[in-house]
Amino acid sequence: LLGILAIGIFSWFRGKDLDKDEAFQAFIAIPENRHYVYGDTATLLDKKLPTSNWIAMWIFLASIAVVALLGAFSELRPAFDGKPLSMVLVIQMFMLLSGALIIIITKTNPASISKNEVFRSGMIAIVAVYGIAWMAETMFGAHMTEIKGVLGEMVKEYPWAYAIVLLLVSKFVNSQAAALAAIV
Repeated sequence: LLGILAIGIFSWFRGKDLDKDEAFQAFIAIPENRHYVYGDTATLLDKKLPTSNWIAMWIFLASIAVVALLGAFSELRPAFDGKPLSMVLVIQMFMLLSGALIIIITKTNPASISKNEVFRSGMIAIVAVYGIAWMAETMFGAHMTEIKGVLGEMVKEYPWAYAIVLLLVSKFVNSQAAALAAIV
């Protein structure tokens, strides 16, 4: 945390402000470069969003709050054979429920979702990540017992390292949800 703060302060005073940097001003003088840097000038400032957008946002935020609550208090989750429902399943169920409620309550046309650029980019990312996650699951699945043992002992001895362990495992398996399932 201190390192991030130090580099942030260093970066704050490094270089010139862009409006005073001759090289940058020359670069954006070319219209193609200006469009590349600034993109579309469309903004949502001073625009009134439809009520359905606000409803969708509140449904999503409520789902996140419920997932966080169920994660913090495992006794609130349903138990099967004495074990509370896995957080991986809770996250999946509530996010799917959230999406379904948004579509139903806001009367969104499901066909229009697939035409959205954000949705398309997300689907491409899911396919790409799924392949990597499958490979990681295959490679690490065979050694997960050893990995859990080593990292679990590390977390027991150094509890502050839990976040680092989660970060490392999520990078290994390329999925935060899979990391949570592996470590918890």
